[in-house]
Amino acid sequence: MESQKSRNTDPRKTDGTATTSSKPSQPAIAQSTPPSSADKTLIRSENGAGKRAKKPTTDAPNQLIGKVINGRYKIDSLLGRGGMSDVYKAHDLLLQQAGLENTAVAIKILQKQFVNQPEARQLLVQEARRTQQLSHPNIIRVYDYGFEAGQHYMVMEWLDGETLEAVIKRSRPIGLPYKNAKALLNQLADALSYAHSQGVVHADLKPANIMLTRDGTIKVFDFGVAHAKHKFNDKYSAVIANTNAPVNGYTPTYASPELIAGKEPKTSDDIYAFSCIAYELASSKHPFDRQPADIAKKQNISAKKPKHIPWWRWFTLRSGLAFSADSRIGSMAEFTHKFNRNLWPLATTIMLTSCLVFGSAHIYRMKQDELLLVSAELQAMRSEANQEQAIAALSAAELIKLLPEIPEHKQLFINGVLRSNRTQLLSFYEQRIDDILNNRDGTYPDYYAIESELNAAKTLYPDSNLLARLDVDLLQRWQSTVDILDERFNKLLEKGNYAHSEDGDDIYQLLAELKTIENRYRPNPTEKAEQLFAKEFNTALASHDVTQLNVLIDAGEAAFSESPSLNDLILLGKELKSAVAEVANYQRQLGLGNAPDYPYEAADIFYHSTFNSFDERLKHANTVAKIDKINKDVNALARDLPGDFTPLVKIRRSLANRYLNFSNSFIKQRKVRSAQKLMEKANTLFAQLEAAQVAL
Repeated sequence: MESQKSRNTDPRKTDGTATTSSKPSQPAIAQSTPPSSADKTLIRSENGAGKRAKKPTTDAPNQLIGKVINGRYKIDSLLGRGGMSDVYKAHDLLLQQAGLENTAVAIKILQKQFVNQPEARQLLVQEARRTQQLSHPNIIRVYDYGFEAGQHYMVMEWLDGETLEAVIKRSRPIGLPYKNAKALLNQLADALSYAHSQGVVHADLKPANIMLTRDGTIKVFDFGVAHAKHKFNDKYSAVIANTNAPVNGYTPTYASPELIAGKEPKTSDDIYAFSCIAYELASSKHPFDRQPADIAKKQNISAKKPKHIPWWRWFTLRSGLAFSADSRIGSMAEFTHKFNRNLWPLATTIMLTSCLVFGSAHIYRMKQDELLLVSAELQAMRSEANQEQAIAALSAAELIKLLPEIPEHKQLFINGVLRSNRTQLLSFYEQRIDDILNNRDGTYPDYYAIESELNAAKTLYPDSNLLARLDVDLLQRWQSTVDILDERFNKLLEKGNYAHSEDGDDIYQLLAELKTIENRYRPNPTEKAEQLFAKEFNTALASHDVTQLNVLIDAGEAAFSESPSLNDLILLGKELKSAVAEVANYQRQLGLGNAPDYPYEAADIFYHSTFNSFDERLKHANTVAKIDKINKDVNALARDLPGDFTPLVKIRRSLANRYLNFSNSFIKQRKVRSAQKLMEKANTLFAQLEAAQVAL
């Protein structure tokens, strides 16, 4: 449910703009260039036709500057606008409080007109989760993502540098020297090779999505349209591209013919885009005059060897630019190996091979000795085959327990077992999730346990449509539970129900439940609730109602500690807490007929603001009537105070002196009777002071 002010944080924490920093525990870094212009991305329509996306009209994004997201990230400035998201520079208040100097992060926020589009939200979540899945020094880090105050957001590393798009423009007209280009391309290839090994295809690689930091590090970002590679295809396979058709897309200049034709993204598509980028770095020109691959193929446009690329390396780069995926080089690892190898070692290898041919007879004789071991090896293989058959026959629960113990060199065998037992294992995880949802040991399901089961299942089957649906359902259930409890929490605050309840239906119980369900939950009271709390607190303070103040101080710390408008009251409550408790205990002991010692120090703190108010009023009292009113208020308060209470003694002495001053003034004006009345009031005050001294 949405409160009057904002919505609570999404229990778990995504389009095509750039951003940015380093680990939250380390100094973050700043980005000197704006994010990529995702509004230039070709958006694919539902019927498959490519259309240039119009930049949407949105509310002024600068309205978010100065706001705090998730109670932690304060937005400093707008960096740029993309097709669906805006990117802001922010700083991490938590790191700032910890004393770190560099606390900059970048936050990508879904534009207002896309907030209610499930496809756009899913794309932002997909980008965050895909990028979080990839832990590599050349891939941007994503720290956090979620939903708060009507904003879908993603918090990322803050980068200090420029995009390869800017590097290419600066290198015109001849491009970078080969040595410089190779240093950048090796990092980019390493990042892509790692992503591919994790089952992720970028699918929208381009110079604007790659950052070169000031220290020479390449960072790849914008995994908004990234796809998971489908290892096992069956009825459970989820075609993510169809799900995101209205918002998913690619940049045609760097898209392979297969992507343009609407085929599912593969690693070969990233290799084509990488090769285009490599060509541009080396020549500052696009290999096909910035024509999409399908058009370049029809027009028979061919790429010419850049001047900076040696001829034996040009064969490798040209293979990466092939219009046919079958003719393209097979992997990023193969590309890197061939692109970096030197010609001289290759010649040396040929010579050594010739020498080995002449020595083959000797090697053959040595191998004869090894034949004695063949029989033992065959026996070992039979034993291993029997073990594999036993593993394949295990139940789902037994198989899942055993999987981590199977050696990595048996990966092909593991893949086969997972493929043949897919339906059984997915059903097993689905049943475990149902059991957690239906567990009646607690009031609410253990959503973190469900998330853990889903993540374990997705590690085995990242392309499962069943798991994708369960994941969406979990998010909806989770957020709905948080929203319902948060609404009840705010309703109690808006009614001023701050005390503990015997039946447990109070703000403290609800807060405990919310933090159990979502451990990052922070109270976000409505404006109405904040205004009522401030009124109740000031009223209790003015009337010295220690019982109500005790209740309000506890409620303030629990529910309003992160409300900026109530900061002063909450701090005052913390200062008064101990003093209020002592004064309340003193009054309770009196009510029980006991004779406790008066808590002078606590009372001095508790009544401090009241006596300061008396002093301020007396300072500006310019008539006898005003002094009389102050004296009356002091006497009313004095009924609950000992006569020797220092603040009381001081104010009475000040009142007596003011009466004497007015009395002297009346005598000079020959208003003897008026002067005499004031003298009597002063004497009464002096008598009270003397009585207090005698009692002491």
